[in-house]
Amino acid sequence: MNYKLYFEVPVVGGSEKNDYWVPLMKYFLDQSNNIEIHCWSIEEALIEEVKSRAKESFEISVENEMTIFTGNKTAEMVDYLFTNLNRKIEIKWFSIFLRRNKILIFSSEHNGTEFFAGVVNEKDINFIESLMPERTSYSKYK
Repeated sequence: MNYKLYFEVPVVGGSEKNDYWVPLMKYFLDQSNNIEIHCWSIEEALIEEVKSRAKESFEISVENEMTIFTGNKTAEMVDYLFTNLNRKIEIKWFSIFLRRNKILIFSSEHNGTEFFAGVVNEKDINFIESLMPERTSYSKYK
């Protein structure tokens, strides 16, 4: 049986490690074929950094003070998502949405503290729970 799963890591004092993020993203990136990255439009250096990796293969739009990069998953973009991560601070991108054939399968939002998995089974949920910090809260629904 498939479920939808929302889960959130409580942020207390900004000292939480995010060791869970890379294996979690790899798990869902393996299932996706499209990546959408949202950055606050005022984060000019980050936007330039993403542009330099996205090249012409990603569509760029601006909506509600967010700069949005959308395109097919490429090895270069996957590599970019896993480089220069500091395990003790927030993820630099505000939101990342992963889709398979236009269906949302996973999102990492609010700089890697809130997540949504659109189609997961018990095996997927067990894997997610094995990665996440103890205080993570979960909401599972059909």
